[in-house]
Amino acid sequence: MPVGTVTQEPVRYELTSLPPDGFVTLRQLPYWDVLERRDQGSKAIMEQSKRKPGQKKDDDDTKMVIETYQTWERFYTFKNCIVDHNITDSNDVQLDFNKEMTLRMLNPKVGVEIEKLIDKLNAEDEADEELFPTAASSSSATKVATPALEQESLPKLTTAG
Repeated sequence: MPVGTVTQEPVRYELTSLPPDGFVTLRQLPYWDVLERRDQGSKAIMEQSKRKPGQKKDDDDTKMVIETYQTWERFYTFKNCIVDHNITDSNDVQLDFNKEMTLRMLNPKVGVEIEKLIDKLNAEDEADEELFPTAASSSSATKVATPALEQESLPKLTTAG
């Protein structure tokens, strides 16, 4: 039978942003942790105040706020996925990804490369979009398919002659 559980076997990646021998060793997040990261990584709030008597419908006071917590989300992911590395600061002290301050000091090129490797390992990159569609990709796929369906249902025009 096929195994459907997460592998805890770490995977080593050479970092192109830290030549010649920079590396990071990552472990895959269990699906529960992926869900927790998504849940804690954003929050949506919608507020609507009641209309006062005599107030026009167009004067409704409706507000929607979407907050994203990218820094929390990336800190959570780096802390839980990075199991080994040889990345140091300018004093040759190994960086500690269990501390938030580390991300504040991290070279953006290195951070983005690690971020992409983690997303790929956890099947959250664009190549796996078919397996793990997001709400945005689902709605855009529907919008693309809709005109094609409408065209098929329209009668075909022919020219006389």
